[in-house]
Amino acid sequence: MATRRLILLGLTTLLGVAAFLLATSDVHAGQTNCGSALLPRDTKSLSLDTGDVARDDFSVEEVAADCGRNILRQRYLLMLSIVAAAISGAAASRSLPPVEELPGDPIV
Repeated sequence: MATRRLILLGLTTLLGVAAFLLATSDVHAGQTNCGSALLPRDTKSLSLDTGDVARDDFSVEEVAADCGRNILRQRYLLMLSIVAAAISGAAASRSLPPVEELPGDPIV
């Protein structure tokens, strides 16, 4: 029973570290840094002015769509790891050994 609890606690720790890394690591769309899952960057301010208005607007919209999709994927993975860590932590806390009763007849 103790090995099961240790394995579940180890899994909870690994999932917690994975959640932290997913929350704080930067997401990229091409060569553009989109920010992290917790602190996304405003992609409208990252546009380049090449002189062609249509091409500039298209590139801004394309980068914004890619960043939005990548950050959403990062957030889904973050929530999945948080939920899995909570489930394995709850399972580890429930796998405690039963309390042994004192020997002898009950008083009642």
